Amino acid sequence: MSVKENLIENDETSLAGCLLTDPELALSETSDLTLTDECFTRPECRQVFQAVKRMTANSVPLELYAVVIEAGIDAKTGQALIEGSCVEAHARYHGLKLRDAQLKREAVKRVEAADGVEALRMAFEKTLAGLPQSARKPLTANAADWLASEPAPPEYILEQIFERDSRVLLVGSSKTRKSFLALQLAICIASGIKFLGFGVPQRRRVLLVNLENTPDWQHRRLRAMCATLEVKADLLGDRLEILNGRGRGVTLADIEAAAIKHRAEVIILDPLYKLDGGADESDMAERKRLVAELERMSCRTHAALVIVHHDPKGAAGDRNVRDRGAGSAVINRDVDSTLALTMWSEADENADNLMVLSALARNAPPRKDMSLEFADQAFTYDPDRVPCKATSKTRLFAPTPFNEEAALALVSEKGMTKMAYREAIKGLGGTRDGREAWLQKAFEEGSLVERRKGKRDKLISTPQALELDLPPNTSDTSNPSET
Repeated sequence: MSVKENLIENDETSLAGCLLTDPELALSETSDLTLTDECFTRPECRQVFQAVKRMTANSVPLELYAVVIEAGIDAKTGQALIEGSCVEAHARYHGLKLRDAQLKREAVKRVEAADGVEALRMAFEKTLAGLPQSARKPLTANAADWLASEPAPPEYILEQIFERDSRVLLVGSSKTRKSFLALQLAICIASGIKFLGFGVPQRRRVLLVNLENTPDWQHRRLRAMCATLEVKADLLGDRLEILNGRGRGVTLADIEAAAIKHRAEVIILDPLYKLDGGADESDMAERKRLVAELERMSCRTHAALVIVHHDPKGAAGDRNVRDRGAGSAVINRDVDSTLALTMWSEADENADNLMVLSALARNAPPRKDMSLEFADQAFTYDPDRVPCKATSKTRLFAPTPFNEEAALALVSEKGMTKMAYREAIKGLGGTRDGREAWLQKAFEEGSLVERRKGKRDKLISTPQALELDLPPNTSDTSNPSET
């Protein structure tokens, strides 16, 4: 069997399985495609299609077992079709593929049967005349008809942020943990848990395209984050698929094929610059071309698209959320929603792990900025902390300089355990990373030393305290026992 024939059979299985699992919606999605029995080359798929048509014409309820019996297929065949089924929103895609394949088969037959130039010309004309008109929804709508009917309710993926047919920009400066946020978004949507306070109405099938991290590191991040979020394998099911494309030359065509195979309802591309072919980000023509390709992929897969992008150099907090992202602003105008990460400005001992999240949606009212904290490989929303963005005026946070003398004085006479010492020096200024760097340097230079206390514990002290050989200071670690 050729690759093309195999792909056609996959389309047949996908649509026939969908006709079994949700026949009414599958019929609704493909009603204007004028599919015929000849579109199906596999007998079992054709039988399912014919059975659904007969039952619909006779107003017979389209229940799963009733369709299987009417189609005359056995339970094993029915189960195989169900396992190969596409999600309902992809029924149209597979229907179009089957219809186009049948039109090509008919065209080839006419051309092969034509005898002479005139017959060949007539065969082409007949083929062109038989081609379907655009099966898209009408470009225009009558306002009076709209007034007389209720619009369909929004099909939110993330409440009040983006829907099934949306394109979303997730943007932030370098090293603001955008990829962690994208992974957390994927896990929450696939498992149906809240994402930083935003509701996830139902679990969705997600394709996360990882183009920057190695598979091993993505594996480690996933396990650590799921442990923090308390998400286990049975909650995720088979809904989250990760395409690891670093160094593999992955194209949008590869991603589209993977999305269709996974039946993805959400595609997360991380990051955008890996898909632009090395083009200049400020080149408007190139960016328009890329945006158009992304739009076509979104339309063909019927999946929401989340695009991870980086900010230009400078203070991202100075820019309006709708203008965030490096290069041409074409993509900013194209997306329906933006999630923007901004570094923290206010002096805080944990400022390295604090971020501000801004959310902007085309069809939702403005939202207040949110304070996020990154801990244990995941973000949490802190509603009690007032957001404080870094701007060109505040720049990055400017914490109080670390007081090295005071830190050494703490153990100049009596030692402390390492855990107690780390806790004690928190109040002496600096950042967590800065204090850790100083601690390592102090050990290397001999300003601090470690000495054993008992069989297990070690105490930190200065060399002078070690020479004095004073009893250790343990009052900082626990309350003294009553005697």
